[in-house]
Amino acid sequence: MYIKTLFTLFFLFLIFMAGIYMTINIVNYFDPFGGCYLNIDGDIVSGNKETIKAAIRYLGKTDRTAYRNLCTVVDRVSEKNCIIADQRIDSKGFIEGLNLDGCYVKGTRTIYLRPDKSDSPDVIEGRARTIKHYTEAVARFWEEYNSKQ
Repeated sequence: MYIKTLFTLFFLFLIFMAGIYMTINIVNYFDPFGGCYLNIDGDIVSGNKETIKAAIRYLGKTDRTAYRNLCTVVDRVSEKNCIIADQRIDSKGFIEGLNLDGCYVKGTRTIYLRPDKSDSPDVIEGRARTIKHYTEAVARFWEEYNSKQ
């Protein structure tokens, strides 16, 4: 009887933890085994939050160093158009204008991606490249900032 009670409690605990994991992953990106938690702000009208999560998973499978760097230096990935007039934006390597794939506002730990409803593999790979590029910009900024302190 004692073993049956323990098994039942363990099973209920597993269901509870699975519920917490699923709830967190609906809103954000959470990889407990990779030690990664990122806030994801999707654009409800013209964006696709799932492609951001897929791009992060793709990055985790194809480039573990970039994935670890992302999980270390970035707090949030947000779907918003970049404002090129903002002088703090690091847009090196990308064409300036409204079709900028993403941007990073210096002094933050947020990467912005242009909203895109498409969920094709090309979009996911493109978002992964953009996330990797701006993760490097975030890391560079904070390295320079911390070295001046």
